[in-house]
Amino acid sequence: MTAIIKAIEYYLPAGVVDNHQLVSEFPEWSIDKIESKTGIRSRHIAGETECSSDLGVQAAEQLFAQGACRREDIESKWKS
Repeated sequence: MTAIIKAIEYYLPAGVVDNHQLVSEFPEWSIDKIESKTGIRSRHIAGETECSSDLGVQAAEQLFAQGACRREDIESKWKS
């Protein structure tokens, strides 16, 4: 059995939390300290009803849309 990766895609959820928002929730933190410790300025947050599988499906849809692969080219153990 051989696996081949032909293309990679990603999908980021629409929700974004930046360091300003974190500081408003945690006033003992500072924007500069958060960024210097983590290197992060903002992060994408999945919605309450959004699962990691939903993000994977959206990334796959982008691959299909750009013609990187076709649905029928993906093998699944769930096929009937």
